[in-house]
Amino acid sequence: MRAVESLLQADPAQEEAVRSTRVPLIAYVRDRETLAILADVLAPVLGTAADFRIGDIAETRTGLQRLDTPVAAILIDVSGQTDPLAVLEDIALYVEPGVRVFVIGDVEDMEFYRQVVRGLGVQEYLCKPLNREIVARRLLPLLTGGAAAAARGGKIITVTGVQGGVGATTIAVNLAVQLADRSRHHILLFDADLHGGTAALMLSTTIGGGLRAALENPGRVDVLFAERSSPAISDRLRLLAAEESLNTLVYTADGAAAHLSSLLCNRFNFVVTDLPRHATALNHELRELAHVRVLVMDATLPSLRNALRHLALPNGEQQASRPILVLNHLGAPGALTRKQVVDGLGRDVDVVVPWLPKQLHAATTLGQPAVRKRGQFQTAITKLASEILPHRAEAPKSWLDPRRWVKKA
Repeated sequence: MRAVESLLQADPAQEEAVRSTRVPLIAYVRDRETLAILADVLAPVLGTAADFRIGDIAETRTGLQRLDTPVAAILIDVSGQTDPLAVLEDIALYVEPGVRVFVIGDVEDMEFYRQVVRGLGVQEYLCKPLNREIVARRLLPLLTGGAAAAARGGKIITVTGVQGGVGATTIAVNLAVQLADRSRHHILLFDADLHGGTAALMLSTTIGGGLRAALENPGRVDVLFAERSSPAISDRLRLLAAEESLNTLVYTADGAAAHLSSLLCNRFNFVVTDLPRHATALNHELRELAHVRVLVMDATLPSLRNALRHLALPNGEQQASRPILVLNHLGAPGALTRKQVVDGLGRDVDVVVPWLPKQLHAATTLGQPAVRKRGQFQTAITKLASEILPHRAEAPKSWLDPRRWVKKA
């Protein structure tokens, strides 16, 4: 074991020299979805020298044996292996001293994590399935020498339509419901349209007071604000919204959004913010505070143009990866095809929501979230939620499922 550890560990000075003179990363993964996520998050930062490859363990071993280029770090995928520890010990024989090793796999067990990180000297182990958020926050800082972002506190997710009528509020409301229903997290849905927000209508609930006062006088907002001002939709979902008069201007004090967001993140795991696209001081500050930005577009030329403009906006300090792009209403009469949208964007979209006018209109009219009904819409919102949650929730195993009786490594 000590021989393996010595191969995988190096002192800080040696690691710094390795990073500056060698290929930054060669990653061997087993599936194209994981490959796309890693490349999407890591390649823009590590540069074109970073190499991302599809391959099983045998191909990984062969690739390491034939390496003729100095490498700073390698990433190995051990998912699907019956004895991943033995595989890593074997792979270590082909890893040069000073090369940092990162591992991804499908064993979700703390003892396994300790054995890999402490016993084998691996820099970090991530359990699949991965998403962009977890790669950006746990893997990217280690590869670049930066500090990993703090895990404590809730995360702010903004959902913004690149133009009116693309269905951003529908996406925000149903995403919040899905996160609350399918995970053990506490969720706040924050409707930041103070004059014309419709989140409360979609959930058939009333609006609590206090949001305007919190923005105008942040010094009066305390830790009990969330309880008093956000009515409960369910055990794990609350709504924070306002319905101000159309002829009333709401003054937002400097730093009010940051103060409010800090309090909310201490109470909720996720704050899903339905954020208007308009360029106001409040909207700008909320966008800058986001950990994850979701942009919603439809398949039209104006939406395509505006999506490019929103994608060009710089990330906030807390945003670790690029925005998640949702293509809504795909298949609507007269709309562009997905290929035309992708060609116009110069990149693929992350989530596609088909044109489902009857289902969504009925859900809005009845005040019942459409995501609670099985079908294409639920599948799309589940995909969006998986881009945000660290891991997808696994379905309970049947007593007849042989996996229940397999002892974890």
